[in-house]
Amino acid sequence: MDRTFELEMVDELLDVLANPTHELTDRVHEEPTANYTCPERFVLERERLFQRMPIAAALSAELPEACSWKLFDETGVPIVLIRGEDEVVRGFLNVCGHRGARLVEQPRGTGKRMFCPFHAWSYKPDGSLAGVPAQQAFAGVCREDRALRPVEVREHLGIVWVVAKPGDTPMDLDAHLGPFAEELAKWDVGSWNYLETRVHEVPANWKITMDTFTEGYHVPVLHKDSIGALAAGGLNAYRAFGDHQRQVFAMKTLEELRGTPREQWNAFDELRLAFTYDIYPNTTFLMAGDHTEMYQTFPGATVDTSVCVHSLFSFEKAETEEQRGNFSTLFDFFFNLVEHEDFRVCAGIQKGLGSGAFDTHIYGRNEAMTQAMHLAYDRDLNEYRSRQDLGAGNG
Repeated sequence: MDRTFELEMVDELLDVLANPTHELTDRVHEEPTANYTCPERFVLERERLFQRMPIAAALSAELPEACSWKLFDETGVPIVLIRGEDEVVRGFLNVCGHRGARLVEQPRGTGKRMFCPFHAWSYKPDGSLAGVPAQQAFAGVCREDRALRPVEVREHLGIVWVVAKPGDTPMDLDAHLGPFAEELAKWDVGSWNYLETRVHEVPANWKITMDTFTEGYHVPVLHKDSIGALAAGGLNAYRAFGDHQRQVFAMKTLEELRGTPREQWNAFDELRLAFTYDIYPNTTFLMAGDHTEMYQTFPGATVDTSVCVHSLFSFEKAETEEQRGNFSTLFDFFFNLVEHEDFRVCAGIQKGLGSGAFDTHIYGRNEAMTQAMHLAYDRDLNEYRSRQDLGAGNG
């Protein structure tokens, strides 16, 4: 990683360890519990936050070569992403132009043609209709009219961004990312290597699931027998980049660097600190040592369920069976940790909402990222609601 950046983060974290109140925000926020249970709000969230704005649908490493594809269904719109023979990533509705069958069924794959499993109509990676069995039965049908329907996709900074239901204006990634683009560029995401994806089905509203990735307050308690034993009390250095946010967490061993020459500091590789980034509205990166975990949180089928797509990437390619095995073991550890610790609590929170015990949840001054995410959700939903009321369209 960038050496100057690493040293700056070490300096900032050492200051936080010496003065734990340094990173407190200036207010306590109360979030209505109804925002986690309201079916009408849930529908609006899916449409505005997940279908009408840019979503990180994949990393470039998940489409590593020409004609490789990945399914992306989590917004509620069936999409297939595919890297063309020209190396450009495109997105299409995963709907065959013949009878509307699901064209691609496997989550990932590679091929110069996509064949419909119903009647074997086939399509090229650019979405054009390539083949129609018993073609004489479809005399007069315009092939161009039956090409796959595109969705708006842009590959930028090693991430494939999708707007599932575009409005009247094109995707504006510059506006969406703002100052975060420069921060993201430091990590050279396009050079990462994809390893594996697993999925968590969580019996809790998607925002409850997302909340667990936005603060370190819970780490020394919930994770006391796992990562909490290594972390310095969940203390972190926080910074917002518009709606996107960064937290850098200190490990207990970071204190060992005090008094040692700066040129000897190698904090990131030695796992003395870890980075988390929340990419608005639903994606979390956790970077530590030689890898990144990506957590993508989506609404489930109902207001009280969610899906977390959990993927692992390495900074250097795993060349040997031993290296791949080590990463698999690492993924086992973190997948089970999140599943049985974080998401167990999330399920309990969702059950508790039905009791009516409290009208609000409180986010403290040490939960700045959590506060900011919810304030941004409220802002975007209210703005979108107002546009709908005014008849200004759904863009």
